[in-house]
Amino acid sequence: MNNEIGAKTRNLKILSEMGLSVPKLDYISAKFLTENSNQEGVIDKQKLTQTSKQLHEKLKCQLYAVRSSALIEDSEAHSYAGQFQTKLAVKPEDLPDAIQKITSHAHHYLKGDLSKFSIIIQQYIDPDYAGITFTRNPAGSRELVIEYHKGIGEEVVSGKVKPQTILLHHTARPQETLPNLKEAFQQFIKIEQHFSFPQDIEWAIKDGKWFFLQSRPITTISKEDFRSYLYLDKHLPQKPFYYEKTELSEIAPRPTTFTANLIEELYAKNGPIDQVYKRYKINYRPKKARVILGNQLYTDMEKELKTLLPAYSYLGSNPPSPKISSIIGLFTSFKNIYRLNRIKTTNHKQLYNKISEAIKQNISAYDLEKLLEKFKQDYQLIFETNLLAGISIKRLLALTKDQINIAQLLSHGHSLKLQLPKLTLESENLDELIGNTLEIADDSTFVKNHAPESTDIYLSNWWTNLSKIKKQLIEPKIIDALTLNRLREYTRWLTVLRVNQIRKLLHKIAIKAEFKSLELIYFAKLEELKTPDQQKCQTRHKKYSSFDKHSFPKNLFFKPIQGYGKRQGISPGQAEGLLITEDQLKNADTNEKHILLTKVLSPSLVQYFPKIKGILSEQGGMLSHLAIIAREKSLPVITNITFNKYKQGQHVQIDGASGEIKTQKNS
Repeated sequence: MNNEIGAKTRNLKILSEMGLSVPKLDYISAKFLTENSNQEGVIDKQKLTQTSKQLHEKLKCQLYAVRSSALIEDSEAHSYAGQFQTKLAVKPEDLPDAIQKITSHAHHYLKGDLSKFSIIIQQYIDPDYAGITFTRNPAGSRELVIEYHKGIGEEVVSGKVKPQTILLHHTARPQETLPNLKEAFQQFIKIEQHFSFPQDIEWAIKDGKWFFLQSRPITTISKEDFRSYLYLDKHLPQKPFYYEKTELSEIAPRPTTFTANLIEELYAKNGPIDQVYKRYKINYRPKKARVILGNQLYTDMEKELKTLLPAYSYLGSNPPSPKISSIIGLFTSFKNIYRLNRIKTTNHKQLYNKISEAIKQNISAYDLEKLLEKFKQDYQLIFETNLLAGISIKRLLALTKDQINIAQLLSHGHSLKLQLPKLTLESENLDELIGNTLEIADDSTFVKNHAPESTDIYLSNWWTNLSKIKKQLIEPKIIDALTLNRLREYTRWLTVLRVNQIRKLLHKIAIKAEFKSLELIYFAKLEELKTPDQQKCQTRHKKYSSFDKHSFPKNLFFKPIQGYGKRQGISPGQAEGLLITEDQLKNADTNEKHILLTKVLSPSLVQYFPKIKGILSEQGGMLSHLAIIAREKSLPVITNITFNKYKQGQHVQIDGASGEIKTQKNS
């Protein structure tokens, strides 16, 4: 019988067997329709009348809903939502006519093949409320989404009304926004668990009772996505939190054990970051704010915020933004804000000399402790340059807001012929480096670029038309931003240089310890490196690799984040082409360039620049290292996209200045 009825009918029977309230139903099978219909899809009148009478005698309803249940509907791959007709509030005497109209429409749609079609005859519920629940957000995040309104559900699914929306994580405790919502919420979760996949559920409420009208798979969510959601449901805190993949995640998106340990050393008390803040008389209170979920790196933004602004919190607002939440630490917070605002960003030559000297320094250390100590000393310089670059961009933004695109300014500002300091760095130590990030396992081809000389007409016109006073005000800020942006790229070179030196030493340790694979040493903890245990490293590597297919969103908040994250162009330029993911790009054997679709704007992506015309990324900032290199290469980049909204092979046009994305159907 399963090959004679559609998934919609089967799933409703399953919901009923689960003890959920499903309006009384029966069906007309595909076999009946094919055996009793002519070539025009007209059912034998006598058979139709007789069957309609039998259905009514069995169900005994005052009104019916006559709905399609095509055998091609509601699969994991295709829903065919709204493609077939539905007739509501059908009187018993009108059943034959309703059945015939739905059959005739399906006959036309299916080009005469009614073997793919069946019909549900169901008790009609005249609802107080009706709507749809997606047990996971089809836009690509883990929350449950409810859309509803007063009246029949057809108004919602057909898009005729603007529904009310409720967003809830699976671990939430919902308020009674709708009658008996708490009980229904648990039933939604129960349905997802039973089918072992996110579900699109239609329902109606009558006199406080929930009736389930449909359950089908959400076709825009993959099995890998679902496994990621289940992992997050299990491992995220049950109390308020706010995690984000910050710029740190871009230079170590999936840190190995060694890299994760090294990062904690950088943020520890009296570590490089603490030392830089002390130099500027800023009261920094180190906290363990790095969080690894699966093998992906997040920053606990609440803890990170309180290292500098202890009186502030992200957790009282949605979308999250720092606000004063306590008088405790208020003086420290204000003092730190004042001192951060007083920092001078004009010591370019001094920073350049230090970076140049560090890069040219030939280190042949055989002692890992000494080498790590040297790296931590260098990281003070790296962090200070990053700090000053960030401050300079903020100050420039404050002066040029809504006048010019900051990405264009950073990309083409050199063409304004300002008095920029000549700080060009070359060193033999940078030859034959491997990687582009802080990650010890990064084996991408190292790329180093210098500032471009390209021009931008719009930028040149903007500058020409500025008044003399305005130019005098803005020019020092542009020079600051451009120079520190360049120096920041040089600190990346320094980071990669030290990581290469550390990697070589780790390989020597692995050889001495007779490791079967040298890369396993990346999964040793710092304190284990004197006597590394290959079995422990192998176990950690196996666990790490098991999360390779997990892909978590950029932001994780204890409530679904509403209205957060605006699409941003961070490297100007225009491009058009088909989207391609990194996995496909690795093996792409074609001369045609594509636009890369990625979740993380990692510097390691530079290895693909010869194969791509632009990048769309879920995360990544104006100051990210990849953005710097992309601007130098005139490669358009847009960040803060909704990753699941786009697909491999989709044709897009992108503008890396405005952040505009136009999608087209493939020809």
